Amino acid sequence: LPKQKLRDAYVDTRINPLLTTCYFDMLKNGEKGNLSLKKLKHAYLHFVGSNSETEMVSHPADQLIIDELDFCDSRNLPLAENRLDHSNLKHRIYVSTPTLAGVGIDRRYVGSDKKKWHLKCEHCGKWQTLNFFGNVLMKDDDITGDWIPITGGVGIHCVKCGGIMNRFAVGEYIAEQKSDPSGYHIPALCHPTKSIKELYKKWIYSKDNEYEKQIFMNNDLGECYAAEGSNISQNSLDNCKANYNLSNTHINVSDRCVIGIDVGKYFHVIVGRVEGKKLRVVVVKKLLIDDDASIV
Repeated sequence: LPKQKLRDAYVDTRINPLLTTCYFDMLKNGEKGNLSLKKLKHAYLHFVGSNSETEMVSHPADQLIIDELDFCDSRNLPLAENRLDHSNLKHRIYVSTPTLAGVGIDRRYVGSDKKKWHLKCEHCGKWQTLNFFGNVLMKDDDITGDWIPITGGVGIHCVKCGGIMNRFAVGEYIAEQKSDPSGYHIPALCHPTKSIKELYKKWIYSKDNEYEKQIFMNNDLGECYAAEGSNISQNSLDNCKANYNLSNTHINVSDRCVIGIDVGKYFHVIVGRVEGKKLRVVVVKKLLIDDDASIV
C-alpha cells in the first residue's frame, strides 16, 4: 500500500473484519494479529507501506501484491521485488487507479496482453468494449463540437446500431496482443454501484475544470489522463528548438546548463549555467505553445 497510515486504516477496516467473519478457523488461536502481520495456518500476510524502506526489506515472500501502484513510493518498490528472489513462485499482482499514460499501472498494462472487457449488442450482435466517449456521449460536430448524450437519452448505446445495451450482460475478456504477463482493464461503466446518469452528472460538473476533469477520468472512468498543461511532451520540447539569440548570455558550447519549465498555457523557461556549486540564470523566456506543440 502507498503509506503506513493508509495500511493501518485499510487493515483495520477491511482486512480484520474479513478475517474474523470468513476465515476465523484459519487464524492462529482466533487472534487477528497486529496491523502489519497476520498468520493464516501455515502462511503469513505482511502488510507494508511503500514509504517505509525498512518494511520493504524485512520479509521474504512468495507473492507480492502492490495496491494503488501509481501512488506508491517508486523508489522503494524494487526493494519489494527483491523479496521474491528466493521463492520458486514469484507471483506478482499490480492493482491501481491509473494516472498518467506511460507510467505506473499503465506502463505495466501496455506491456501485458492487454485484456479488455467486451460485450455483445443484443440488437445487432456487434462485440465491443464500452467507452464513455462513444457508448454514452457523442461529438456534437455540427454545432459546438462538445460531447453530448447519444440520441435516446443518457445510457449505454451500441456504437453500431445505437440500441440500448445491458452493461451487466455476460461478456468476456479478450486480449489485444500476445504477451506475458496478463493484464486486465476493469471498465468503470460496468461498476455495479455507479449509474450512468451519475457519471454523466459528474462529467458535466468537471468538464470545464482541468483538475476536476482529471479526477473524473482517473477515478470515475479508470482511464489515464493528464490535465492540460500539467506535463511536457517530447514533441513540445522538440518544437521549442530554434536559433535563439544567445549573444548576451555568455553560454559556451562546453558549459554545463540546466533548464526549468513552469508549464501551463505559457511555458515559462529559465536556463541556468552551472558554476561550481552555484547556478547562474542566463536566459528567461515566456513561450506560448499551441495544440500542435509549436511555438506561437
